[in-house]
Amino acid sequence: WRSPQREVIKAPKAEHYHALSCWQISPECQQQFLARLDWLGAKNNLAMHGIGAQTWQALLDANYITELTDWLTLSAEDLQQLSSFAQKRSERTALAFAQAKRQPFTRWLRALGAPASVNPKTGDNWHTLAALSELDWQQQRFLSRSNAQRARAFFQHPQVQSAALNLQQHGINGF
Repeated sequence: WRSPQREVIKAPKAEHYHALSCWQISPECQQQFLARLDWLGAKNNLAMHGIGAQTWQALLDANYITELTDWLTLSAEDLQQLSSFAQKRSERTALAFAQAKRQPFTRWLRALGAPASVNPKTGDNWHTLAALSELDWQQQRFLSRSNAQRARAFFQHPQVQSAALNLQQHGINGF
């Protein structure tokens, strides 16, 4: 079957979706924001055992999360208010969140989506890395020009800086 009328498909603009877009929920960013949350909790990042896309979606649907770091404030009691969270699920989720908060700084950087070329040295923290200029990234960290530009863009992006400030306020190591 073919309809004589074809619907015109309006594809999203590629320039609106990139490594530094969608750090908070919005109608046009739902899929990418959910993917960011899922990446954040993945095994090789913050290792939030038992937390996947369904859990994140439930928290988004309940408006418990609108920014990438909003989950930091959620307790088992908060989670139990959701109809899809029984006591056991609430406790397991809260435990996974608590364990994620104790992950090392390098895992947090990876979870936030820092460029793969960013390899912190012993003693580095958010402030030391954010203070590096593009030239510093090239000369001190031996990054190519394009990798230095990506690193600098990541650490200077307003939404990334906002997330880092929130992590600092929650006492996350390295921030």
